[in-house]
Amino acid sequence: MDSYAHRYARRLTLTVILALVVAGAVVAAAVAPEAAAEPAEPTDTSILLDAQQTRVDWNTVLILNGTLVANFYPPVGLDGQEVRVERATGASGPWTLVTTVTNASGPYYTGTYTYSEKATRTYFWRMVFDGTAEYGPSTSNWVKIGVVPRLGKPAAPAKAKVKKKFTVKGSLKPRFKAGSRSVKLRWQIRKNGAWKNYKTTWAKVANAGSYSKYTAKIAVPRAGKFRFYAFAPATAKFVKGTSPFSRTVTVKK
Repeated sequence: MDSYAHRYARRLTLTVILALVVAGAVVAAAVAPEAAAEPAEPTDTSILLDAQQTRVDWNTVLILNGTLVANFYPPVGLDGQEVRVERATGASGPWTLVTTVTNASGPYYTGTYTYSEKATRTYFWRMVFDGTAEYGPSTSNWVKIGVVPRLGKPAAPAKAKVKKKFTVKGSLKPRFKAGSRSVKLRWQIRKNGAWKNYKTTWAKVANAGSYSKYTAKIAVPRAGKFRFYAFAPATAKFVKGTSPFSRTVTVKK
């Protein structure tokens, strides 16, 4: 074979080999499984919870407001999510699911979630977002809402005699255990133009229909002008509640 034919054959062989390599690469790419894309990490979120009031009267409406945001800079409110409302009798739990709330997506992305109910006792509250593929989970701070029992204005006579018993009584809501030491009666005396605390005694608690009443039979040991108010000391279920003042009772010898 002359040198020209030799060079031509060599060039042809290299061309064929290159074509085979390229074809093999194409086939391999076609049959190889597609590399899995790395999943994006969910964006961190947070919830801030507050209460419209942290002390509410029994059987009035308590209102919770939670704000759920994605932790961008600046944070962006997340609307249209599902947020759990939970409560407990202590700050450390255990936590009980009350309901799940949501809101409507809006043009301004407020991220505000609201819950309300009639207050029946003191609870600790929180909101929980379980998260999605796009947004991570978060749990709010807890908020304690103290519920105040309702004590009616004490009824008392306008006049009384020294050391002669008379009755001071009023209503109590909700119902407390009959016979329990749940209510105290504070006596005040008018002295030098001002009201001064004089004495504190227990009142008797009894059932009164669906609720309770408190009653105290007292005898004032000295003459003067007196008034009274009732209060229920704080318990695990209720914060301290106080009644209005009674009328002034003029005590004479």
